[in-house]
Amino acid sequence: MQKIVTILLVVLSFFALKVVAANESVGPQCNSTNNGSNFFNGCHIDSTKFLIPSALSFQLISWFTFPGVMILCTAVLFVVSGVRPSLDLDGDSYEVNSKVDSFRLQTVFLMFRVSFGVTVTYIMKVLIEQDRPCWCVQPYPYTITNLPGYGTIYIGDSRWGMASSLTTVATIVGAHFVHKVSMPIGGLLPLFVGAAKLTLGYNSVGQILAAIGLGGFIHFWTILTPTIFMFLNFTLSTVVGIISFTIIRLRYPNENLNFTSLFMQSVIWQLFSMLCLLALFEWSFVKSILGKAAHNLEMSDFQYYMPINQISHRKSSGKQLVGYITLVFVLLVSCGVVVDVWVTKKWD
Repeated sequence: MQKIVTILLVVLSFFALKVVAANESVGPQCNSTNNGSNFFNGCHIDSTKFLIPSALSFQLISWFTFPGVMILCTAVLFVVSGVRPSLDLDGDSYEVNSKVDSFRLQTVFLMFRVSFGVTVTYIMKVLIEQDRPCWCVQPYPYTITNLPGYGTIYIGDSRWGMASSLTTVATIVGAHFVHKVSMPIGGLLPLFVGAAKLTLGYNSVGQILAAIGLGGFIHFWTILTPTIFMFLNFTLSTVVGIISFTIIRLRYPNENLNFTSLFMQSVIWQLFSMLCLLALFEWSFVKSILGKAAHNLEMSDFQYYMPINQISHRKSSGKQLVGYITLVFVLLVSCGVVVDVWVTKKWD
């Protein structure tokens, strides 16, 4: 594990130095947009000469993204779906199959938590309408979007930044790691991502702390409430989000709202997560856990899961599941592309 971490740090340093070499310029001249320069709302963008902290931060958030997390979880489901049917019923196969099924289910739950968190975050952005903390009077190599209508360069993917969506994702993933993998890694992940967003000027300290609090709340809300709340959370967040973005569009007819596509993508990922749940598990099993919280599920809930008692069904279910998930994934990604095009043309 230590060798892997060392290799990753070396690779990250290489990319960072490469980026720095291409941007050897004086640090950006930026000012705060929210209530002056106080600690919580001020602009804390990296202003060093060679922008080394910015280069490291940019590489971190370039690799750790919301779509990246979802695609990785989907890939894990592909692998596990292929592994599980190859298991036989000899020895401790009931226990092994139960662990594999539990792992698949928790991965689906994580996918839903992350996408639901992003949906809620973008709803917060348009409801609170708090500007991102930094605007710069000269080009900055790590800005994402230039909004010339305000006469300045806002740092970030939209004008509003309360709360940080990527920090929310990092907090939800980190909380999952604390429970399932490693407490140090899970605890440090949102801190690293939050520090990166702060260094790049994408968010203020207050926006990052709000995102950590939101991510923690969503994590505990979704693992302690019954599974059926997954469908309720999806419905409520989608309806509230559509209404919120419609109202904000009417209030700001000239505002650049292309980031609406990011909200729609998170809704699509929520739907994809629920379809994965229905595709990977029989409806009889799904009904049996609708009234149970994810945190309270035990191995005994999986030991008598029907397909493990049918060898022929299990050996053919892997390819069927992978094929079905592939089809659903392609359809949802295609839908996401259509939404991107529609939103861009609609808002222009």
